[in-house]
Order: sequence, then C-alpha cells, then structure tokens
Amino acid sequence: MSMVDLAAALLAIAGVLSVVLAAVLGGRWRVGLLHALDLWLAAGLLRLSGDLSWAQIAAAAALVVARWVIGIGLHAGSELRPSSSVG
Repeated sequence: MSMVDLAAALLAIAGVLSVVLAAVLGGRWRVGLLHALDLWLAAGLLRLSGDLSWAQIAAAAALVVARWVIGIGLHAGSELRPSSSVG
C-alpha cells in the first residue's frame, strides 16, 4: 500500500467519523454528511493523482456529482422542516 492509498483511506475513515460524531454529539448528521462527502471527494482526488485511469476519473466525477446532488437535497430538506420556535 502506497502513501497515497494510505492517505486516501485515512480521509475515508475521517469521513465516516465525521458523520458519526456529528450525529451522536450534536444531532446534526446533515452537516456531518456534507463534511464526509468533502473528505471522500478529497480521498478520491488523492487516489486519482496516484493512478490515472478512466475508472478513477469516472469515480471522481461521480463523487463530484453525488456531492452536488446530496448537498442540494440536504439544503432543500432543511428548508422544508418546520421551525421549532414557539411564538
């Protein structure tokens, strides 16, 4: 395993921890998921720098699109939630 693969794996693990910690500690899993997607995108781009193949390019492009679509969905979902304020 090269240093690039190790760094990408650590970024992927950090993404999972981001979601778990945000959900457990603050109940804000949406924020954790957005940070996790950014870390997974960084891991994918890092792996792309090590081994340039069409499969790696397609995977990185799919991560970019998924990050964009999920981000829009999460922001739209948070706007649709009713306010918890009383008054």
